[in-house]
Amino acid sequence: DLIGVVTAGLLLLLVTDFVFMHSANRKLRVMAREAESASKAKTDFLSTMSHDIRTPMNAIIGLTTIAEKNIEDTKSVQENLRKITLASNHLLTLINDILDISKVESVKLNFCPQTFSIVETAENLVNLSQPMIKEKNIEFSFRVGKIDVEYIYADQLRLNQIYINILSNAIKYTEPGGSVRVDMREEASA
Repeated sequence: DLIGVVTAGLLLLLVTDFVFMHSANRKLRVMAREAESASKAKTDFLSTMSHDIRTPMNAIIGLTTIAEKNIEDTKSVQENLRKITLASNHLLTLINDILDISKVESVKLNFCPQTFSIVETAENLVNLSQPMIKEKNIEFSFRVGKIDVEYIYADQLRLNQIYINILSNAIKYTEPGGSVRVDMREEASA
């Protein structure tokens, strides 16, 4: 009779162990799929960003070459330097997007608020997008409506990231010959 109780106990332990192992394996498979999905999302993001980084980088290189060839034409050089500054800021924003992924994951994202003109910021980002607009032959309009408070206190770099992402996606996903319209206006606070 003792052998029967021991056998039943061992059988119960075996069944319990099997159920536990089956459950643990199921959880591990789910976690592995989630990790694989997160890894793919990061890879896709970095792939997209590396493509997006080339646009301002090529603009910087091209405008520098044009400025060097027209070094005697002060007005042309100044205009090229202004565009190089815009492209450099765009490139910095893209690089910060990439770096922010690790900061968000480690909860180390910091904000640096400052006072700046929201209208001037938007105009600069629109100017920065002009090469992409021309390349795709997109009809583009930018209109500033009623804005009572032009100067705001916020993290300009983070706001630039948002605007650049929205504007770049609008241009990127608009078919050649299509149109993109940006209307900027102040809304009442809720």
